[in-house]
Amino acid sequence: KELPAAKAVSVVTAKQLFKDGDFEGKETNWRPLINGKVEKSSRFAVTGKHAARVSAVIPGKAASVYCSRFADGMLIGRRMKLEAQVRGEGVARLVVLPYAPGTSKTTLHRGEAVKLLPGKWQKISFVYDPGENVTARIAPAVELESGKELFFDDFRISSFPSGKAVKLEKEYFLAPAGKSFEVRCFNAEAGKVCKLFLMEKSVKYTAFTAKADSSGKAVFTLPAQAAGTYQLIAVSGGSNSEGVVEVAPAKELEALKQAGVQAKIPAGTHILILGDSLSDFLRGRNYADKIALFLKHKNVTVKNAGVKGDMISRVRDRLTGVKTYRPKGYEGIFSPMPDRTVIFLGHNDTVLRDGKIQLPFDEAEKAWREVLTLLRKKNPKMQITLLTPVCSLRQACLDNMERRFKQGLGRIEFGRPELLEQYGALVRKLAKEYKCDVVDVYTPMKKMKETVHLFNPGDGVHISEAGNRFVALELLKSL
Repeated sequence: KELPAAKAVSVVTAKQLFKDGDFEGKETNWRPLINGKVEKSSRFAVTGKHAARVSAVIPGKAASVYCSRFADGMLIGRRMKLEAQVRGEGVARLVVLPYAPGTSKTTLHRGEAVKLLPGKWQKISFVYDPGENVTARIAPAVELESGKELFFDDFRISSFPSGKAVKLEKEYFLAPAGKSFEVRCFNAEAGKVCKLFLMEKSVKYTAFTAKADSSGKAVFTLPAQAAGTYQLIAVSGGSNSEGVVEVAPAKELEALKQAGVQAKIPAGTHILILGDSLSDFLRGRNYADKIALFLKHKNVTVKNAGVKGDMISRVRDRLTGVKTYRPKGYEGIFSPMPDRTVIFLGHNDTVLRDGKIQLPFDEAEKAWREVLTLLRKKNPKMQITLLTPVCSLRQACLDNMERRFKQGLGRIEFGRPELLEQYGALVRKLAKEYKCDVVDVYTPMKKMKETVHLFNPGDGVHISEAGNRFVALELLKSL
């Protein structure tokens, strides 16, 4: 698909976003595309000692090479500028291969053909505008249309808006199901129509429009949506801004709001969270973020130091400087010193690997005691809150175990109820002994008639947005 040469527009954001453009590393992610060969060469270079050399497999025919797909968030409506230094003979151009979410199908978008100047480096560029096409990533490419060989170096990709980059007022917020809600953005092109895309599962979307005022502010009124998580993308002037709206039952949101209002936690409290993937996943909208959101009026701050795969033994090792998984995961967690530390663990500690528990209870108790003692020494005035593990979707856990077994990974069983309950009993015992607050999230969750919506149905352990709202509410009520 031939595109016209791009007209010059003012560059506001020119940050280099591409990491595979200098060819100085041991590996390169550039690959043959159509009739092309690519290799690292030291014959010529703009910076450093190497450039990429492109030649044709079948001489006399066009040759192209591409790089592994580049992604920097959703690219819908976001104008991108590709630049490269080239030299050689013949005719060259830059090419973009855009990809929609979940597909490998693409169409070649070619920039303007440029005749190469023999023996000289020259800069070529191509401004690619995906428009309203739902583009999740692009693969940049270089094409030698005619000629024997082409060298290129200093390949760059940068955002290319026509003015200030548009910005959503909030990157994450909650909205009640069944009610309309407003979304605001700033830095849109003054007096022009700004677009907002409400996306479901990164594929299906609805577009809304609003005219920006003289200050660049645009206000969208969105109709009521069913409960779920939606991606928001505001588009204006060749730039976009991404956010997430979590639509939840109004009753749940009101309960969270009231729990935050009634919390007796002192203003300005700094909370540290230590946990596993239930704290590490869904960052930006998990229970830790909801705690911060509903205690914002008290200027409460939250540091989420959750590390996926963690057990209490790994927490201890990381706190004491012993070599362990993701050793830098706790860097700076005591600056500022937390007024309250929340610990939420259990599912990795109690996982069964071919019938053997990953962390025996006597070892778990020893590690817990060391962690609690260390925290008390760090700050004798620190408040500590321990959470029991949540329950699980038993059948989903068993199904996941069978899938892994068929993949040759052994029998890895998460979420066995009796082990989670034993772990919860250990947490409650230690909380009493070390004078910690305890929040039992297992028992009230287990008593619910329906819990499927609280978990990721694919594994039965990781909590969904609804599950995070549940944990956040229980924790808020304890405060």
